Amino acid sequence: MAPPPPRASVQGDTKSWYHTDGTRRLATLTRQLPAGDGTVVNIWVENAETSNIGSTIVDELLSSFIGAGGIYDMLTQVGGPLWGAHSYNNLIAASGQPIDIVILNFDKNGRPGGTVGYFWGLHNLTAASDARSNESLSLYLDSETLQLAGAAGMKAMKMTMAHEGMHMQNFYRRGVKAGQKYAFDTWLEEMSAMMMEDFASYSIDPGYNAIRDVRFLDYVSQGNGNFNCNLLQFTGFGATCESYSVSGSFGGFLDRQLGLAFYKDLLSRTSSMDSKTVLDQAIKAARPDSGFDQELLRWTVTSNSLMPAASSPARYGYPARVDGGFTLPLIDPDLAKYRSVRKLPSAVAATLQPYGSFPVVRGNVGATYSETVCVPAGTTLSVVVY
Repeated sequence: MAPPPPRASVQGDTKSWYHTDGTRRLATLTRQLPAGDGTVVNIWVENAETSNIGSTIVDELLSSFIGAGGIYDMLTQVGGPLWGAHSYNNLIAASGQPIDIVILNFDKNGRPGGTVGYFWGLHNLTAASDARSNESLSLYLDSETLQLAGAAGMKAMKMTMAHEGMHMQNFYRRGVKAGQKYAFDTWLEEMSAMMMEDFASYSIDPGYNAIRDVRFLDYVSQGNGNFNCNLLQFTGFGATCESYSVSGSFGGFLDRQLGLAFYKDLLSRTSSMDSKTVLDQAIKAARPDSGFDQELLRWTVTSNSLMPAASSPARYGYPARVDGGFTLPLIDPDLAKYRSVRKLPSAVAATLQPYGSFPVVRGNVGATYSETVCVPAGTTLSVVVY
């Protein structure tokens, strides 16, 4: 028997919310407005944080999320509803669900940053299935980042809502409607969320792009780990591989090379249960003479060589793109802000990682240069001269 629709909350209601640290936090519903399609969006603020999170912060978050052409509209335009019909009796009701944006002090360390937001599909379960569930279609934001990081913190939170909103949408579209076996592996799940940040960035702030200003900058500045990092093994902010920057930079490359139709196809494609195969098939649908391996190679050549945008051959580079109402700005790897922070490997890697890359630079070689290179089996050598 399906669970009944939830009781409609009203402004001023309080609720105890389970947080990832195992605590429960009492929060009050401070704003409530419908999105353009009628979906109600609630913003809850932890009671202990109400003196730090005022109406200006709350109103800006809500306006960015449900305003015309805002984050919610962009998410639904790209990937459809965030929740709806399903056949499971251990999930929250299919209809009548608001979207709850819950502002909590995540770690109470008095500093912005760290984990700034999350979506957790556990909360889409009924409490009878898991007592930790908040029985809510919900996103969670860190109050300290909003309070202490000023305009930069607000900008980060808007991108976080786009990112976590894609996780929320993927959970429903792939994990619930299609079935859990079609859920993306972590590397592609995170890549798809960062690709949403990329598409949404210009509409949120025309002077900012999540891939250009964060992911790609982090990719080139991390040194040995990111250049020899297995794309298919997601390690987050790991010491030897900062996977967010790797997956995000590759996703931004695919956005600009293949466009919005490719991205929509990727999100909804269920022709395979294997994430690499799904991405490969979506690439082939957009560019029949290509595929995962070819695009990964072109991306690593573009990124590792800091290939100048002005001289990038066709199918290389991060060209500007306007597509379906979204604007993706040019990313020029040759800019000083990338060259000044790039950290090349200081030693030859003991092992070349699958789906990784390893750049070697030869500078000031003169008019004539030769070198013999032994290319290990199963690898590809690319040479860039400029």
